[in-house]
Amino acid sequence: MLNSPLIVGAGPAGLRIANNLLRAGFEPVILEEHETIGKPVQCAGLVSTNILKICDVPKSCMLNKIYGARFVGKNASTLILSNKVQAFVIDREAFDKSLVNDKVCILKGHRVYKHEYTKKGIRVMTERSAFSSKLLVDCSGPKRDTKLLTGIQARVRLPHDPTYVELHFDACKDFFGWIVPESDEISRVGLATAYKPKEHFNAFLKKLNIDKIIELTGGQIPVSLASFCNDNFIRVGDSAGQVKATTGGGIITGLLSADIASKAVVKAYECNNFSKEFFLENYYKPFMKSVGKELKLHAKLRTILNSIDSDSLVKFLERNKKILIKHGDMDFPSRYAYKLATNPLNWKILLKSLYELMRTMY
Repeated sequence: MLNSPLIVGAGPAGLRIANNLLRAGFEPVILEEHETIGKPVQCAGLVSTNILKICDVPKSCMLNKIYGARFVGKNASTLILSNKVQAFVIDREAFDKSLVNDKVCILKGHRVYKHEYTKKGIRVMTERSAFSSKLLVDCSGPKRDTKLLTGIQARVRLPHDPTYVELHFDACKDFFGWIVPESDEISRVGLATAYKPKEHFNAFLKKLNIDKIIELTGGQIPVSLASFCNDNFIRVGDSAGQVKATTGGGIITGLLSADIASKAVVKAYECNNFSKEFFLENYYKPFMKSVGKELKLHAKLRTILNSIDSDSLVKFLERNKKILIKHGDMDFPSRYAYKLATNPLNWKILLKSLYELMRTMY
């Protein structure tokens, strides 16, 4: 098994790497904690249309098409709609299962609780067995060395226009609440925060007059990058904090990061070099030049967003509606951030947010 990369976690990132390595002639092994791929679901399931450029998404996985968003503050709100589809609401369990290749060895029910270094590489212990490899690829989910938010979400029966999602900036302090419609009758309602998540979530449901829940889920959302390269060890996806700090979404960034990591893994085996320095050069640097560059911008935008009160933020979005409709992108903020920053109408609020940031630093 030493020549087979060990992958922990059969989510989108782990499955993507396994499929890439299979095509490259490897026999990767995935250790998955749960017995069912795609469960438990810990995701709002909203992905931009960029997903179609990255992988094939079966139509059976797509539950709804989204054309825009309604942004809600304490007293203000605005609706920004495009005439083109901007995102899809997907069945996350079905999507994960669609990424499974039957030729990839997936060992279910193997929760990794420990790994240690050996003379030949790395040894991984699960509750059922032990495995050895030259390389461990951790795609198992959020870790404590990233900044984490707690997300709580419920599927509820809530009449809603299925063409747009809602983002409620007044639902919590450091992120937002959301309504993601699966249809005109069923929606996913949730929020994420680092401060009293249950209290804020219950208040949000009360505000929306929701008293019955079909299904309740929750989980951690990383909103900062982790250190993800070491000897015989790399992280990919949520495990590495490769998640958008503006929205908490990590499917597309995880898949793109997985492709970069896959190339590094193949090269590592070709060169028989599994050192931290090798992965910094062949995984970290290419990542930071592409996906990482965008994620750093997401992080800066999140800091700015958190410094603006909810109504001012809604008015800012209303004022920039044309720019956002024409250039807005959920995944690549570099495509619109410059246009927002160079709009003179935005200078006042940007200077105010900069002042607030500096005041908190000193």
